[in-house]
Amino acid sequence: MFADLPELSRAGLAPAGAPPQIWRAVDLVVGLVAVVLSAVLVGVVAVLLRAAGVAAIVTTTLGFQFVMGLVVFALAKWRGVGWRALGLVWPRTWAPLSQAWLGSYGILIGYALGLEALRRLGINVTAFADRNAVPVGSDDSLWRIAALGIAVVVLAPFTEELFFRGLLYRGMRGFWPRLPALLVSGLCFGAFHGNLGVLIPFTLVGMLFAWSNDESGSLCTSIGAHTLVNGLTFGFTVGGLGS
Repeated sequence: MFADLPELSRAGLAPAGAPPQIWRAVDLVVGLVAVVLSAVLVGVVAVLLRAAGVAAIVTTTLGFQFVMGLVVFALAKWRGVGWRALGLVWPRTWAPLSQAWLGSYGILIGYALGLEALRRLGINVTAFADRNAVPVGSDDSLWRIAALGIAVVVLAPFTEELFFRGLLYRGMRGFWPRLPALLVSGLCFGAFHGNLGVLIPFTLVGMLFAWSNDESGSLCTSIGAHTLVNGLTFGFTVGGLGS
């Protein structure tokens, strides 16, 4: 679909040192603005659909995931960036996938335990205890469960990794040292979820996913870890264990 530039045909991201720069600063700005505007538009559409009695959550969730992926592919087409340069290649090693997956649970569990410790000390942590629940349950219709499952378990891991790691982290890594690029791209990932209660843990998870890209040279490891996390959460929620 996209032409691989000869100098960018090496697989993915290098574990040490800045990788070849494939994005410009304007690409990152354009990507962020496009996604923010899309989120606003999706919110407006959701309100209109709800007023019309249409399944707003399913429709807008699917639509937004498509738009997020489209933004990256459009920028890649514009710059002549190929699949390999984005990190869509076979990993050098699959080990970071399990590390990112299990590490994500370590972060989430550690965060919950930290909040509980603060609560026992009499500190009000209510604002930081909210979570992003999957809007589905075992009593929902089969089509709604299936549609949200596609959006949450299939589309979201691919499009979000493509945007936050393939575009933002990959672009920032070309300008900045590793740690600032990890931190800022992770913070963007945490803020994207629009909930103060998940900002800190999701920022750390985003950093972990970006690290897995560096170590494996591929987006496949973070896509796999993201899919496993979302898939288990979705399955538990549908089964009634996540409510």
